[in-house]
Amino acid sequence: MSLEDFIPRVKKRGTGCHYAHKIKKLGQLRLLILKVLSQYENRWLRNKDVTVRVNKSRRQDNKRNITSGTTSGRLSELLGLRLVKMSEGIVQVYDEDEMSFIYTKEPCWKITETGERALEAAKHE
Repeated sequence: MSLEDFIPRVKKRGTGCHYAHKIKKLGQLRLLILKVLSQYENRWLRNKDVTVRVNKSRRQDNKRNITSGTTSGRLSELLGLRLVKMSEGIVQVYDEDEMSFIYTKEPCWKITETGERALEAAKHE
């Protein structure tokens, strides 16, 4: 790799993929991820939770499972399109009896109003 090939990060980390503006149509997997997030619109979901729920839905249609890396890439694309939002970390209850909490640094995802509108528009196509 030469120095001419090196392109520094233009966008800040956590703003989505750099090629999101080139995405013209939402594919089946992106729409399925939006559907899963819309079902849990009041909760933040981790990448692992989204992957499990997407795979459960795909199994009903006899499709192959996807990896969390695939989900992560699609979520990054949706973040770049501003259809989902990301929280770097949230506080979760670790033990209810002792009321101890744990801070997770794992990114958590939630659908935005724009994402809800895009999902509705895709249903009518």
